[in-house]
Amino acid sequence: MSFFDLEKLQSLQKANLDGLQQLSSKMYDSAEALGRLQMNTLRAAADDNYERVRKLMTVRDPQTLFDVQEYLPKPNEQAERLLDFNRQAYDVFSQLQVEVTKVMEHQLETSTQHMQGLVEDMFKHVPTGAGPAVSAFKTAMETASSAYDTMQKTTRQATGSAANSAENTVNTAAPFSTPNDLGKRSA
Repeated sequence: MSFFDLEKLQSLQKANLDGLQQLSSKMYDSAEALGRLQMNTLRAAADDNYERVRKLMTVRDPQTLFDVQEYLPKPNEQAERLLDFNRQAYDVFSQLQVEVTKVMEHQLETSTQHMQGLVEDMFKHVPTGAGPAVSAFKTAMETASSAYDTMQKTTRQATGSAANSAENTVNTAAPFSTPNDLGKRSA
């Protein structure tokens, strides 16, 4: 006779494997989105640079050089592109964090339910005089579960605070990348 229900144990293992597959899928999707973002950014920068070089190749005299200067890269445009890239990358990572958190919370909930069921099944087969030990074990499990819930809430708050801080930093820096504000700061 076994203390554990093997079918429940197999069900727990299958649920864990499914969760791992979901996590892997989310990671691959995010890596793909980040790769697309990088390639699109590189392609746009290369196209702009090729166009600038073409314009510079038309220069034959000082007046033409002066006219072509408007096509040269400007620091504020580059800063705006960098800021836009960082916002988009931040969005990819934020979405990944949300998705991973959902999967992990679901997995934890499912695993906890399965483990509680396995433990309850095991307690059905303990000797009669083991009541105090069983009670102590149950109390320890409840305490551990409560501690984990508290830790999880604290982690969510810290993550939310860090995300808000990063978003505020980006939003604060955004106005300084426009041409008008750059001119005002240097004047």
